Amino acid sequence: QRRHANVAVVAMANKLVRIAWAVMTTGKAFDTARGALAKPAAVTA
Repeated sequence: QRRHANVAVVAMANKLVRIAWAVMTTGKAFDTARGALAKPAAVTA
């Protein structure tokens, strides 16, 4: 038996909130290709 549709909606909302919180607290960008916070660019001299 399938789970109620709201379970999937709440899971997706939780994921989005966690990503938003991580981006706001760390100041890093979110890399959509990796699905993670972007690593800072390497500094070359």
